[in-house]
Amino acid sequence: MGFTAACVSLTGGLPMALAIHQERLTMKRLIALMLMAMFSTATLSACNTMAGAGKDVQKVGEKVQDKAEDCKDGKC
Repeated sequence: MGFTAACVSLTGGLPMALAIHQERLTMKRLIALMLMAMFSTATLSACNTMAGAGKDVQKVGEKVQDKAEDCKDGKC
């Protein structure tokens, strides 16, 4: 009995083994797609958060600059 014959007798036939292999590939693809989607969502959320934080920091910088200009003129 060769290797192929043993596989056929143990799994109930070669088509069954191919179906299991195909199902595993499909699951791997699904998991990879889900991970890519989660990574993309996290990346886009981080970009929006950083953009908002950048705007806040810019406003604070403008306020500090305005106050420094007022103090330079002696209006502190």
